[in-house]
Amino acid sequence: ALPAAVAMGASSDDLLHLLRVYWSLLVGNIVEWYEFAVYGYLESFLEDKFFKGSAVATWLGFGVTFLARPIGGAVFGAIGDRCGRSVSVNLTIIGMLVATCGQGCLPTYASGNLAGNIGVSILMVLRVV
Repeated sequence: ALPAAVAMGASSDDLLHLLRVYWSLLVGNIVEWYEFAVYGYLESFLEDKFFKGSAVATWLGFGVTFLARPIGGAVFGAIGDRCGRSVSVNLTIIGMLVATCGQGCLPTYASGNLAGNIGVSILMVLRVV
């Protein structure tokens, strides 16, 4: 595809700019799908520790993240339109940081606290939004 773009009259500066822009998108997408793969790999652990042995609840907690993506796109797209793309990106990074650290601090259901059950799903949504 690269030689065809050059043959069609695109300059090397245009191609470098295109690669610079899309490289961050590619890396972000790879990291997101890696996170989904890790969740799937750790499903049995999460099922035992957070969802009282319910595989259905574990996969519903995973599935809710796919519902959060379009909502996050709408919310942070509007923020990006009003306040700038940099603000929007920084807010999403902070949200991912808070959610990731928060998941590490959640209690398991063995401690008798319901926050672990609900917290995993809410923090997954925050991380994906």
